[in-house]
Amino acid sequence: MRLINKTRYLGVVFMLIMNHGFAQQDSKNTCWGSEKKKVYDTSTLTQVKGTITEIKHPNCGKGQGKGVHLILKTEKTDTYEVHLGPLWYLEKQNILLSEGDTIVVSGSKVMLNKQEVIIAREFEKGSSTIILRDKNGIPLWSGRKNKA
Repeated sequence: MRLINKTRYLGVVFMLIMNHGFAQQDSKNTCWGSEKKKVYDTSTLTQVKGTITEIKHPNCGKGQGKGVHLILKTEKTDTYEVHLGPLWYLEKQNILLSEGDTIVVSGSKVMLNKQEVIIAREFEKGSSTIILRDKNGIPLWSGRKNKA
């Protein structure tokens, strides 16, 4: 009887440790979302025009590399954090983004890690348009096609 109680106790402790580890891993991922959790929401689409005031390259978690996040300030003085996608993917698009550039971003405004952000579907700089996701929010860099 005692062995069964110890085994149950160890099983519960193990599950608590594992859940805590996964929760920490998810809270550290401040990028565009993971494959397990769909972040892009087609019901919250928005478009904003603004000036880039900061460009960030956060580490997006194990195996995901660095991301590209922009701080975008609109003419109305609203400020948004915009998540574009992986740095390696943006580097292949042959467009240079710099602080002070004015861009138009279309995407989904969502809560991510208790912060409102825009997950970009596409952005325009001058006469160039860079598409990052399909109309349903599937990242073009993922290699997956939406079946819906």
